[in-house]
Parts: sequence; C-alpha cells; structure tokens
Amino acid sequence: MLLIHRTITKELIISFVVPLFGLNIILMMEKILKLSRILTGIGATVLDFFKIIILIQPALLLFTIPLAFFVSVLVTYGRMNMDNEIVALRSSGMTFGVLYRPVFLLSVVLLLISLAVSIYIMPRSHSRLRETMNSLLKQRIVMAIEPGVFYDSFKGFMILARGKKPDGEYRGIFLYDESGKKENKMIYARSGKIITDDEMKTYFRLADGLAHIVKGTTSTVIKFREYTLNLSVEDELMGRKKNDMTIMELYENARNKSNRKRMDYYIELHRRFSFPLLLLVFAILAPPLSLISGRSGRVSGLFMGLSVFTLYYMVLLYFENLVRTNRLNHLFCWMPLLILLLVSVVMYKRKNG
Repeated sequence: MLLIHRTITKELIISFVVPLFGLNIILMMEKILKLSRILTGIGATVLDFFKIIILIQPALLLFTIPLAFFVSVLVTYGRMNMDNEIVALRSSGMTFGVLYRPVFLLSVVLLLISLAVSIYIMPRSHSRLRETMNSLLKQRIVMAIEPGVFYDSFKGFMILARGKKPDGEYRGIFLYDESGKKENKMIYARSGKIITDDEMKTYFRLADGLAHIVKGTTSTVIKFREYTLNLSVEDELMGRKKNDMTIMELYENARNKSNRKRMDYYIELHRRFSFPLLLLVFAILAPPLSLISGRSGRVSGLFMGLSVFTLYYMVLLYFENLVRTNRLNHLFCWMPLLILLLVSVVMYKRKNG
C-alpha cells in the first residue's frame, strides 16, 4: 500500500469512528428512553442497563455503519479537496480510481462486518435482549411494587397495595385500569400476585374483590373470586420478533404467513442485505460528492451525507409501504438501492472522465 493510501485510510477510519459513535448514541438514547420506564420501575441496576445497551448495538449498527462510512468519505476527501491535496495528487499522475482506492477497500471490509452483524450477530443479540428483559421481569417485578406507594410503570395501570407477604402476595390492592380504549376499571381485591410467563407476558392474578367498570355513561359493578389482568409491558424492542429471526427463519415465515404478514417478513429479509450492500453504493457515490462538498468544508460533508441518507431512507419507506399494501411485488424493496446505484455510477463516470 502506498504511503498516501495509508495516510488516507487512517483519516478515513478516524472520520468513520466519530460519526459512528455519535449516531449510535443518538439512536440508542431513543431506545433507552422507551426501555427506561419499565427498567426503572422494576429497580434495574446500572449493570443491567449496561448489558441492555450492549445488546442493542447490533441492531443500531445495521443503520449507522453505512451512514458513518458515507460521512467519513465526504469529510476526509472534502477536506483534502478544500486544501487542494486532491488537485496536487491528480496533477502528479494519480488517477481518480487509485486516489479513491482506500474508499473501496474500506467499504469491502465494512460490508463483511455488516453482513456478519445482519445475518449472525443481530438475531442472537436481540434474542439475548429478550431473555435478559424476561429474566429481569421475573426476578424483580415482584420487588418493584412497594406497599403504600403508587406504581405506574405498567402502561395504563395505577397500582397501590397496602401490604405484602414474604412469598410475594399483595394484600389490600387498589388498581385503576385505563388501558382499554372504551372503558375504565377500578378494582379492589383483598389479595393478588404478579405472574410472568415464559413469553414475557405479565399478569396480575387478583382474588376476592370488586371491579367497577365505567363505559361511557354506564357503569357496572362485578364481584369476583378470581380476576386475571394482563399487564402490558411498554417495550417496542421486545415486540419486534422479526429481529430475533435468522435469514432462513424470515424466509420460511415469508412463505407461510398470511399475505400482509408475509410482506413484513419479506421487507425485513431484504433489509438484512440491502443495508450492508449500501456500503458499496456509497463507495461509488461518495468520491464525486466529496469534490462538491469539499468546497464548503467538513460541515458541508456531514450535512450532505445526512441529507442523501435521509432521502434514500424516505424513498425506501415509500416503496416498503407500497409492498406492505400489496401494490408492488416485494422485490421492489430493492428499487431505491438500484436507483441510487445508477445515479452513483453516472456521477462517478463523469468525475473520472
């Protein structure tokens, strides 16, 4: 490898790590905020939060690796263009392809990493995430509700218990349920116990009480010996079971499920490959764009990278929605990538010529 290539590769890697770290933090905070309600409610420790943060990373890397790579090329070569280094190198006889060789080499390495994340690492980490959350719920949900303190970590429920036995049974339970769209419930029970099954569904099994159900202008009072409530855990990550699946599992579900669900599995399957392959397209598009963005400095490269990726993602969502509603065949999920590839090749040939 030429000395200039080693120097450029070093700058590319530094410019790649910084936005990768920043983008992961931004996306991770959005996920953590959705998890924090239930995690803080069950008394999760700092170590528990750290484990969950690690397990979230592979799903984020699938999105952030292509974007961080794209931004790094625009920033690095944009800086070189602004400092007239590219003009000097090309004047010395270095061709366009040789000058941008580090970009293509780095894109291949990142492609292999992204495929490993998409095909192997992400499904296993997401399954481990579900197991970790399941374990936390089973171990600590009973300890989270303290006697005499209102507990509202379950979406749509307010729980108050007067006392608690060593075996986890609560005494003197008042529960307000507003999870229903058309009715609200006020429930009093002499005793009750929280149960979590293997599928991470949480239930509150109440005994000997009254349920006051209000629906519109009417109300009903029910006396019960046993009453079981399904307590919904507000967590988007654990609801996305497609992330747990391998490529073959997604393909089998896409073939066997009903028509609408089938399209959801096809969309997820195509994403597992299209996002990694986006690296190769960006490796073609970034060099000519860097010559434009370099005239305005590094901020311009960052802005241009985010703008192009946002536009691509919006077009991708548009085609995926058409596929989801059966207006297009599922293979049209690749159309945004093909369009971007065509534009990239045209721009590259113009600058190379």
